[in-house]
Amino acid sequence: MEPNVVKPCDVVAVVSGGPDSICYAARWMRRGCDVHVLSFLYGQKGRHEVEVAGRVLSRINSMDRTGWGKVVEHRIVDMSSLGELWRGTQLTDGSVEVKDSYAPSVVVPVRNAVMLTVADSRSGVPRGRD
Repeated sequence: MEPNVVKPCDVVAVVSGGPDSICYAARWMRRGCDVHVLSFLYGQKGRHEVEVAGRVLSRINSMDRTGWGKVVEHRIVDMSSLGELWRGTQLTDGSVEVKDSYAPSVVVPVRNAVMLTVADSRSGVPRGRD
């Protein structure tokens, strides 16, 4: 079921650089919405994916697609000091080996909740006042 989109529309998307989050942003663009993208540095080992997000979003934005929205901003939120709090995870702790298959140590506790809280606060900023 597609959402009922009232244009003009603006959405906030958290984009890591992986295919799921990039496709999420692109789906809103296809619906004609302008997208405010947030990517996060949270002390993760793989900061490269944030750079990838910027390149892919720029490429999508440069495509000439009638009726599509645009990426109007891509902000990188630096909360890397939180990596010190998230010790013992594969993603943030240099002493923890990255495994080839899933292990509970890949989970960064409440990481997504923190990111969504920041995104929610960004969504409350009226356009043109940022």
